[in-house]
Amino acid sequence: MSLSPNLRASLFIVISMAGFTINDAITKTLVGSMNQGQVMLVRGLFATLMIGALAWSQGALRNPRQAAHPMVALRVTGELVATVLFLIALTRMPLANISAVLQALPLAVTMGAALFFGETVGWRRWLAIAAGFTGVMIIVRPGLEGFNAYSLVALVCVLFCAVRDLATKQIPDEVPSLLVSTLTSAAITIVGAFLIPIFGGWTPMTTGEVGLLAAAAVLVLVGYQFIIMAMRLGDISFVAPFRYTALIWAILLGYLIFGDIPDGVMILGASIVVGSGLYTLYRERRVGREKPAAKAPGPTWPPTGFKVARMTGPLLNRNTPPHILTLVIATATGALAMNVFLPSLPGIARHFNADYALVQLAVSLYLAATAVLQLFIGPASDRFGRRPVMLTCFAIFLVGSVATICAPTIELLLAARLLQAFSAAGMVLSRAIVRDTVSTDEAASKIGYITMGMSVVPMVGPAIGGILDEMYGWQASFLLTLGFGVLAFAVVFFDLGETNHSRSTSMMAQVKGYPELMRARRFWGYTLTAAFTSGTFFAFLGGGPYVSTEMLGLRPSQYGYYFALISVGYMAGNFLSGRFSRRIGINTMMLMGCTAAVIGLIGALTLFGAGYYHALSLFGPTVLVGLGNGMTLPNANAGIVSVRPHLAGSASGLGGSMQIGGGAVLAMVAGALLGPQTGPWPLLFVMLGSSVAAVLAALYVMHVARKAGEI
Repeated sequence: MSLSPNLRASLFIVISMAGFTINDAITKTLVGSMNQGQVMLVRGLFATLMIGALAWSQGALRNPRQAAHPMVALRVTGELVATVLFLIALTRMPLANISAVLQALPLAVTMGAALFFGETVGWRRWLAIAAGFTGVMIIVRPGLEGFNAYSLVALVCVLFCAVRDLATKQIPDEVPSLLVSTLTSAAITIVGAFLIPIFGGWTPMTTGEVGLLAAAAVLVLVGYQFIIMAMRLGDISFVAPFRYTALIWAILLGYLIFGDIPDGVMILGASIVVGSGLYTLYRERRVGREKPAAKAPGPTWPPTGFKVARMTGPLLNRNTPPHILTLVIATATGALAMNVFLPSLPGIARHFNADYALVQLAVSLYLAATAVLQLFIGPASDRFGRRPVMLTCFAIFLVGSVATICAPTIELLLAARLLQAFSAAGMVLSRAIVRDTVSTDEAASKIGYITMGMSVVPMVGPAIGGILDEMYGWQASFLLTLGFGVLAFAVVFFDLGETNHSRSTSMMAQVKGYPELMRARRFWGYTLTAAFTSGTFFAFLGGGPYVSTEMLGLRPSQYGYYFALISVGYMAGNFLSGRFSRRIGINTMMLMGCTAAVIGLIGALTLFGAGYYHALSLFGPTVLVGLGNGMTLPNANAGIVSVRPHLAGSASGLGGSMQIGGGAVLAMVAGALLGPQTGPWPLLFVMLGSSVAAVLAALYVMHVARKAGEI
């Protein structure tokens, strides 16, 4: 009796997952004796030759110009970065654990499609996504005993795999799959060659090791071939759940080859991830049956629930306004430059034999330069356009990033950090671009989603920077910053169409517009709300590490992992802002966010007052501060650039400068007031005072809007 197409397809995908997982096991065995770059090079040579030969035989290489499509480049970049991160994590993690983290990929793809491509996702699947990532955090267990920092590398690998898959969905049908596969394999091979000296140099190989790498390449091809056959033969909704057999193969091979036995926490987290993914697939299949056929899209992205955000124009088209993903990447560049190198400050001080206080200027000078530059970036974009100003600033940022890597003295490193501050153009101009293209309430929604995407960087940046510093030295963090900057510059170049179609006659005309802005009472109200809200967070940055390490006994790495909780709250606040700002208005959302921060700080004061001196007494309530900031800042920033729309760039720059300047002052105040005998009280009271001031500023905005109108 012959098997049905769906059963045959399921068998094919089980074989495919076995091929991929055995390849991973072979690779894990070999990276113990050679570096990751060498594995990428040798395995890539075999894979490229085989894929290239297959592509040539089927005529897929007849029109190589098709490979120049921007989405192909984005897909290759995602695959490339994901491969490097995966190999780094694979050297330090059990096979089953890294496989369990990677099972979150379908959830990440679903979330990315909703946020960046405007796909619709119902509330049930949002809950499933949240549950799935909770399962991932159980596996990763940040800040707890048994934590493996390389789990965060695997988590970032998932993000780049999602970029790869989302880009693949956007590649035109006329571009052959084998052409894309050949190009991807060749790129990985070439980059592997460049990474060999960085990862420790070439290691002589035995014939057996070469044979194992050739076998790994064959297994990768088997995996790809069988998964293609499965997807073409069976129904995706029936076949896709069998992808999770990769976890079974990983547990089995990890035990047989490496003697790894998963603990109960890992199994619990993996079960939650798999269950969430299966439920998501179930909802997709059910909606696909309920949706009328004439309106139903493809089976991958079902059309139930709410549409998260309206997206303007296709991705990577210079003739349209930029895609929201472009603005996320542009905004994240500055956040990465600010956060990723923080764990390397002691190493930098030792390298240059410099006083630690001098090295810390790499942070304060960067903030000061950012505040000053925002005063000029906005007016320049109003005069010359958003696109040329952002590209120019990012080019200067790339020069500064190269200089940080090559700086022979601490003085030149600090000067290079001033050049890196030009990355502030990403945040400043993203706000102005949003205001150029949408209404005020929708601007708050869009800024919320941009900030939510960007906030992934401060969540994982310091942890990734610490791992890079331990493995390759302090320059590795700046090398990562340079690579991300190159990506950001390329995406902006290919996707950012000009949105400022009412340019001013001169920069001085825009600077002269500052008095007009400063006479607008609502501008002051929005700016003060944003400044005090940011000040609460900056005060925590200034005093939180001292309270955590000196009073609560946390190691610096534990502080970094607990800090991720605040970033999660911030992301949740951004999501709520994006979801509800258009419905209830930006002023109400601002007030709700400021109030949430006040409640959180009162909770922290209560816990410490009751004698509970524990990390969660500080970080638990501070999650509400992150949530409140995420709700407040997108709406306040939307208000800043909407008071005088013809001065949107100037307003964004002036308002942003006041935010950072005021926040930096509060950070210094919080740090100066803390001492061995003070306890955490100065920090908490400074943060509470700033949050209360933000509430008053939000109430003032609402009062002015109600009594005097749009003034």
